Amino acid sequence: MSTDRNVKEEKETTNNKMVQGTFWMTFGSIFSRLIGALYIIPWNALMGSTDAANTANALYSIGYTPYQLFLSIGIAGFPAAMSKQVAQYNAKNQYRTGIDIFKKSMFFMFLTGAASAALMYGLAPMIAENSPAASPEDGALVIRALAPDGNIATAVAHSTFAAFVGAIVATIILLFYYKKKMAEYQPLIANSEPSSNIQTTAAIKSMLQESIPFILIGSGITFAKLIDQVTFKPMMQSLTNYTGKEIEDLFGLFSFNADKLIMIIVSLAVGMATAAVPLIAAEFTKGNFRILQSQVREIIQLFAFIMLPAAFGMMVVSEPIYNVFYPLHPVGPTLLAVSALMSIVLGLFTVLGSILQSLSRHKTMISYLLVGLVVKAIMQYPMLALFDTAGALVATTIGFIVTVLLSGWKIYHLTHFGLVDTLRKTGKILAVALVMTACAFIALKTSMLVIPIDRKLTALVVVAIVAAVGGFVYLFLTLKLRIADDILGAKANGLHL
Repeated sequence: MSTDRNVKEEKETTNNKMVQGTFWMTFGSIFSRLIGALYIIPWNALMGSTDAANTANALYSIGYTPYQLFLSIGIAGFPAAMSKQVAQYNAKNQYRTGIDIFKKSMFFMFLTGAASAALMYGLAPMIAENSPAASPEDGALVIRALAPDGNIATAVAHSTFAAFVGAIVATIILLFYYKKKMAEYQPLIANSEPSSNIQTTAAIKSMLQESIPFILIGSGITFAKLIDQVTFKPMMQSLTNYTGKEIEDLFGLFSFNADKLIMIIVSLAVGMATAAVPLIAAEFTKGNFRILQSQVREIIQLFAFIMLPAAFGMMVVSEPIYNVFYPLHPVGPTLLAVSALMSIVLGLFTVLGSILQSLSRHKTMISYLLVGLVVKAIMQYPMLALFDTAGALVATTIGFIVTVLLSGWKIYHLTHFGLVDTLRKTGKILAVALVMTACAFIALKTSMLVIPIDRKLTALVVVAIVAAVGGFVYLFLTLKLRIADDILGAKANGLHL
């Protein structure tokens, strides 16, 4: 009896850590994305006209997609691999080894970051040449502005350079909190087993071996964007009579405009995945499979609990929320709605990929990602032929659905986490989310009868009304049906009326 009680208490502790860790990682990620999205409003106003804003957004996307890839290469996959290694050593009471690993990893990332920046700077002209930019020279300028190291291109370059400045400030803040937090860990470090160069060197080598999988899997969504960046223009030229400028603008609509907003939703999954890696890795190292099964169930259900209402909600308010951030456009809101649904699949890919990596199944996850990207590339042309610009998003969704199904099935075979029970509870969440969606849609149509959405302020009012209705319905039903209790545990008690 006492063993079962201990296991139950340990499961509750680890699940609480997962929920708490997910909250803070998600909050930070969403806050960052939200600031980036809000920045769009004055950014588009500064461009002077709708046509200039569309061109600027397309250029911004052309610069940022390769930047994301080179950023992943620059940090060499070390943050996730490091958190996994440190968690494993901490679980063995080897805190000093964890500190040594952290310090040496930071130095290594500085070197790889500098090399990656130089490589990106040198390859900028070639990348821009194969992108849907009206001027390859403008594209190269924007890409190079991200590497440190009067017209629209210069404005975009200055704006993207701000990412470098922001990174410097963020690093200073993180170093401050690192020093502050280390004081709390001194007792644990003092009582831990001694570190050794052999141990630390072995851990660094292990991280180097794991870093490539983390880079590849962490860049999975970016690889899909690169497929769009390289294939969209030639395929659309062969399928349509659009001019080069029209194709560039359409590319910007989904690769920048819609992407900026849905990445706020995807960041929910990124936060969950980041919090889950060290926890799952620690329990896997200890061999606590009952707790591990519970964690896998919890993270999948937590994903559904947060992501489904967020994605469906953005789909419902796609028109007014698009008008809040961007100039009015007949196609933009539709692309945002399709992107919102796609974000569910992209988020699930992020979470399941992190779980598989926590279980040390890197090669397996890479093979699943490659299959999904091949499917994406194959489906690109027929989907563009069927759905025009939205076809690129549909192809991405299909490709990552394949990856998600393969990943989910593998995780089940590795952990036996209780598939039927997880699907049953997730199905209840989906049903409630669909009811919320219907209520939000009714609130949207009712609001639009009296409030126009062709102005930013009134469109924002409509978004707020719909969000309030949808949020109330979802919270009420999840509490009434005890869904929130299953996922949030004791934290849900204070929410009951």
